[in-house]
Amino acid sequence: MQVIFSPKHRQHAPPAEFVSSGLGPYSESPTRADSILAALESSGRFDISEPMAHADAALEAVHDAAYLDFLQQVYAVWSTPTAPGENGIIPLTFAVRGLDTCPADLVGRAGYYCFDAQTPIVRGTFAAARAAVDAALTGADRLLAGDAAAYALCRPPGHHAAAAMYGGYCYLNNAAIAAEALRDKFDRVAVLDPDMHHGQGIQEMF
Repeated sequence: MQVIFSPKHRQHAPPAEFVSSGLGPYSESPTRADSILAALESSGRFDISEPMAHADAALEAVHDAAYLDFLQQVYAVWSTPTAPGENGIIPLTFAVRGLDTCPADLVGRAGYYCFDAQTPIVRGTFAAARAAVDAALTGADRLLAGDAAAYALCRPPGHHAAAAMYGGYCYLNNAAIAAEALRDKFDRVAVLDPDMHHGQGIQEMF
């Protein structure tokens, strides 16, 4: 079976996340995906390759354009050479979304678009999330090319990311983006989510 994996996931490596007792070790670390990759490689039964690049239109089919712009630009705007922000961007406050008052300031939008304090944005977050999307879409390409199955090893994960919200360690909804791409070719596409946590981002999108 074809396995699609991008080493760019390692660019997303926040040193900490905010928990009830304060800052603690970041649990969704690069080790998680690398350990899965090592197990696949040691079995000798999988063909592992890197993803192909895909157009941004696939992301825009499920995510809000202003939200995508925020994810891509906010770290560069927030961080400076003299204050790089080691722990990344973690919101101090969160929006009452029903008021529909998105801050004009790009950094201020972190509390508007984020729904928890455990999903920091660091320098490599968008690059890693974008590579995970390409992995998911490359997996979809393999199915469209006739493969019976394909496994996209995506990190960061995605099922909590909504059209214009991130959290739960998720920034871009890889599965939703791939499912939407497959909907162009098939009448119905099923999304099976075995995670113990509710994939509310996928639910909102579809």
